[in-house]
Amino acid sequence: MAPAAKLIGSQLPAAMLVVMLLLVGPLSDMGRVSAETTCNSAVVVEEGDTCFGIGQKFHTSVKQIRKANPGLDCDNLQVGKQICLS
Repeated sequence: MAPAAKLIGSQLPAAMLVVMLLLVGPLSDMGRVSAETTCNSAVVVEEGDTCFGIGQKFHTSVKQIRKANPGLDCDNLQVGKQICLS
């Protein structure tokens, strides 16, 4: 095997790891409250909760909940997840 081929072959796993980390890193933050978001009040999602129901219970709107939680999927709330109300 030519020296150049060995060098490229030995660097391939490291290059693949870098690409995976670049792709997976941002995806793992989806739905999390941003560090830039100030969370004055938060609740933990319970079984059967909806954004509308949480809004009614805590006197806020779905629009406000979405604004306080960028990337939140109101159609797929996860039990145990903390979401900001404001």
